[in-house]
Amino acid sequence: MTAVDLQTRTLTTPRGVWTITAKLTRPDGGADVILRFIATGNRAGLHFGYRRLPTGEWTHLTGAYSERTKALTGFTGKTAKQQGELRYRDLVPLLEIAAELADFPETGGAR
Repeated sequence: MTAVDLQTRTLTTPRGVWTITAKLTRPDGGADVILRFIATGNRAGLHFGYRRLPTGEWTHLTGAYSERTKALTGFTGKTAKQQGELRYRDLVPLLEIAAELADFPETGGAR
């Protein structure tokens, strides 16, 4: 069972908890979103990047980072690469919520 919590900006799944940690609007009208995933039973998490294309389609960005600051640079910089179609569709509700948020943090990498 999955559950989205709007107040904490989290998605709880049997696999673990996903939290929105950053959202940046792209010049083309799309968005870059960074989610932190903490697997069930673990304390440490990893940050994963996702991109909403102007068409509304979500893609997964290549890589994962243990630190949020490195994730911001890696996923929002010019070298960020799209891995392809979003495979874990349970994330879509949380990603859609993130896409509608105001940008945070205030600063990010070059896009």
